[in-house]
Amino acid sequence: MDYSELLSTCKDVEISVSEEQAKAVEAATRDQASSKLWFRFRAGRITASKMKTACCTDPKQPAQSLIKSVCYPESYRFTSKATTWGCNHEKFARDMFIDVHKESHENVKVHDTGFFINPSVPFLGASPDGLVSCDCCGVSVIEVKCPFCVKSDMLDSVSYLEKDSEGKLTLNRNHQYFYQVQTQLGVCKLESAYLVVWTEKDLHVECILFDEEFWDTICQKSKNIFDTAIMPELVGKFYTRLSSTIANVSSQPGVSTSAESHGSDCAASASGQEETWCFCGQVEFGKMILCDNAKCHIKWFHYSCINVKVAPKGKWYCPKCQKLPKFEPKKGKKPLK
Repeated sequence: MDYSELLSTCKDVEISVSEEQAKAVEAATRDQASSKLWFRFRAGRITASKMKTACCTDPKQPAQSLIKSVCYPESYRFTSKATTWGCNHEKFARDMFIDVHKESHENVKVHDTGFFINPSVPFLGASPDGLVSCDCCGVSVIEVKCPFCVKSDMLDSVSYLEKDSEGKLTLNRNHQYFYQVQTQLGVCKLESAYLVVWTEKDLHVECILFDEEFWDTICQKSKNIFDTAIMPELVGKFYTRLSSTIANVSSQPGVSTSAESHGSDCAASASGQEETWCFCGQVEFGKMILCDNAKCHIKWFHYSCINVKVAPKGKWYCPKCQKLPKFEPKKGKKPLK
């Protein structure tokens, strides 16, 4: 299918998760990255750690790295010194937080967690580093950060912590971690979270409250990306096909495309000054065809997006223009492709 047809098909796909199913998923995935089910239920869902990227990517030219990592999370796993450091010290930092928390809260309990899905927004998901409960405050999310680049420094060196008017360190609201924590709260349906930032020399504990207005905004933005980019990939592998086409064109001698300039995020990261075409809203690349309707709003189309393999003979009209009365194919004749 071309992009327009694919979007139409995606609108007919209903996504629903019951409360019972959501509870079963969370219980079955408490091993998190050690569980295959954890990757299975993440696939196709925008998770808390990717929320800012989803909200900030251009809907007309979505980052393909985001789309692929959302749709195929197990294939896009990666490890580095930073991730290894974080994994190795997360439990230690969480335990340290619990010890501090017990000093001012009664009957403190910590709970391991799996993958949460909120039936109201089934296209989102979250895996907090734990939940903490006490008699005085109820249940809260725990999110632990062990920054590798400043592992031996004081908290003043942590880039995403800034001082407020009273000189107190607080999480920058524009940082991806704020989006992550708010998504965790919204998906888990909780009112507060504890951000724990640990270095070998210091510990930062900050209580972050649920911001309903912020949550509504990021839900709306992420739903738009899900509908226009994630679903077309899940249903029709649209961006996989697009990447393949660009790669094939790039490999031809003497042919230069935007893919060569912008790497794997070729179409997504193209300069905003370049004109975009086709149903997909991407820049010019590969073979393209012009609609013979002079009033066509789109004009140029990529071969791959409209399933054209060779240049048609005679006049050619795009799928939308073919539906106009004066361009409809006469009886007995197939539309030109």
